[in-house]
Amino acid sequence: MQARSLTRAQASNLFWTNLGVGAVLAGILASAAPLLASTLDEQALAKIAPFIALSLLLNAAQSQFQVQLARSFRFMALTLTDVAAQTAGFASALTAALLGAGYWALVVQILVALSVLLALRAAASGWTPLLPTRGAGMRELYRYGIDVGFAQLVAYGAYNTDSYIIGFRYGATALGVYSRAFTLLMVPFNQLLGPLTNVVLPVLSRERHGSGEFTPTLLRIQYVLGGALIGLFSIVVGLAQPIVELALGSEWAQSAIFLRILSVGGAFQVLSYVAYWAFLVAGQTRHLFWQNVLTKAVLAACVITGASMGHGIVGVASGYAIGLAVSWPISLIWLTRTNSLSGYEFGSSGVYLLGCGALIALACAGTFDILRHHWSLPLLGSTLGASTCGVSTYVLLALASPVTREPIQDIWKSLGVVLGRNGRRITSDTSRRGDRATR
Repeated sequence: MQARSLTRAQASNLFWTNLGVGAVLAGILASAAPLLASTLDEQALAKIAPFIALSLLLNAAQSQFQVQLARSFRFMALTLTDVAAQTAGFASALTAALLGAGYWALVVQILVALSVLLALRAAASGWTPLLPTRGAGMRELYRYGIDVGFAQLVAYGAYNTDSYIIGFRYGATALGVYSRAFTLLMVPFNQLLGPLTNVVLPVLSRERHGSGEFTPTLLRIQYVLGGALIGLFSIVVGLAQPIVELALGSEWAQSAIFLRILSVGGAFQVLSYVAYWAFLVAGQTRHLFWQNVLTKAVLAACVITGASMGHGIVGVASGYAIGLAVSWPISLIWLTRTNSLSGYEFGSSGVYLLGCGALIALACAGTFDILRHHWSLPLLGSTLGASTCGVSTYVLLALASPVTREPIQDIWKSLGVVLGRNGRRITSDTSRRGDRATR
């Protein structure tokens, strides 16, 4: 998606390379199934892992079709295929669960969703791969992909340090409680940022290859995307307890503290994701790898330190959040030293957004306490009322400062231009139809 140009031969070679890597990883996971089952003392993993391994192969197969759609700026097709695949997966899982499939319903959900995604994106792209060819000019593409791949591998290992420690040290039950909070928070987060990368990367890459400057656009993205997601995380911080009770039930109430802590870390992770996009667009993948080695080592060290301080799972979650918070300024400093990107601009706007988030969390918590315990409103009504207060607080803070008001005004003007053009087009079309009807 980042390359200035991509021939059909290059895209085809990437398709077969992805498929080969997916097959190798699938084989490794399937072979490791007995080891996983014995290590975590959960024999069901030995049955599930070989089927989950197929998901790696399916995801590898669809990746180049995803790239073809993104490079053609067919973002609606990407969105619709993703929504259709997730819907099909959920429907199949629900059906399997009702038929008594148990945990196999989750396996069905994953495989059906990825199979549908592959079929839809292959059809929507209208692209078919050629057989692998030599001399297609793959060196730079492979170098870029290898750097990004290893950077993501390092990140994956570090991001799961908390789960490893909790699973090995405290057992499956404790990991289940923690993972419910983590899933409730991070699955929607990843479902949003994954598709956004499909949009942001080709758009910013076109600007870089054109004018050579993409920083102003990326800064506006941080204002809008960072502001929205940090506002959302802040609402979760203030309303973690009622959100868990409404979404998971009162029996999962102990997950609320983890949801609150992880939401704080999630706010910093949003800002780090913007830095990740900057590395990709600038082609600084080798720096991305080494920056990941440093920041993810810091993250793992914070998690291990939190686990060793005697605070149990709360210490693990706190270490995870602290590690994410420390990683963000390191990413900005690294970008400033290796790129023309202004770390100060991104840092100051990020600090302002985080400050707004803290006020939103306080407003939500205070409003919920009044509605629930003083006015005795139902749990759902109190949560909705407090959320409304948090959103209103965010809007007021966004409009009160030029830091966020100016980017919002720019976006609003751009939207007005688009709507104005569409309006003129509609009016013109209507006039022509009226003239024809009169004649």
